[in-house]
Parts: sequence; C-alpha cells; structure tokens
Amino acid sequence: MTTPSPHIDPALSDQDRAALARAQAELVNALHKSAPPPEGFNPEQIETASDSLARKRSRSVQKSWPATAAALGDAFDSRFNSYCAEHPAPPESPLEDGFQFAQWLARQKLLPPDGRLELTRHRVRRDGFPRILFSKRTVTLFIRTGKSLRVIRLKF
Repeated sequence: MTTPSPHIDPALSDQDRAALARAQAELVNALHKSAPPPEGFNPEQIETASDSLARKRSRSVQKSWPATAAALGDAFDSRFNSYCAEHPAPPESPLEDGFQFAQWLARQKLLPPDGRLELTRHRVRRDGFPRILFSKRTVTLFIRTGKSLRVIRLKF
C-alpha cells in the first residue's frame, strides 16, 4: 500500500478544496490564453506552456482532418490561431476540435472545396443523414451504409 505524498493533505476542508479548484481553473484558463496567469506563476513559463499546448492542438487537428489542413496549406496556422482565439478551450477530442474548426471556417466562408468534402463526410458519418454536395461540374452524394460511408461522384 502506498502512502500519501507528504505535500498533499488528504483531509482538505471543503473550503480548501474549493480554493484549489478555483486556482486550477485559473491556471487552465491562462494556459488556454483566455485569462491572465494566476498570481504566483511566472508569466513567461505560462506563455511557453500555452504555446506548446497550442502547437499540440494544431498538430492533432491536422492529423485528424488531413484534407482540410492540406487544402488550407500555409494559411492553416493563421486560420487555426484565429479559431483558437474564439474557442480557447478545446473540445474532448481532436476529431471534434477539427469538426468545430471546419464549421467555423465554413461560417467565415474560408473552407476550401476539399475541406467541404471532408466536413460533409464527417457530418454523414456522425448523424447518418445522406447529403449532396454541389461543386463546379460535379455532384457528390454521401450515403452511410451501416458503419461504412459510400461516396458517389457524378461529373458532367
């Protein structure tokens, strides 16, 4: 059996637990750049950690939404940073973060055609409703059949 760390009092009062929870929330908000660093923390170290977390978040979204990332090319970083400024706390998964990012791009009218295809594929997988996507001289039909997704393209 392990013994508790001598630095943590296992018998914290409710008031101490609440204070600890507030301090943790302040730190998380600072790391997501939605609040200043809490008192007692080095702002430069918070900034370094925050930048590292932002790069990790960006790479995760690039891996889970490769077509959108590739279609944005060099503009990906600046657009993702703009999205993060409005949505500092990431959702529970990179796939969901990418989904929200693609929707944000679509609302901004910045989503490239390959990103539109990837977003539509994800929506069909997510809710099962078939969709039709129209683009220049192409109609694309997305249908979910069981666990797989069928994509039919008609060019004219």
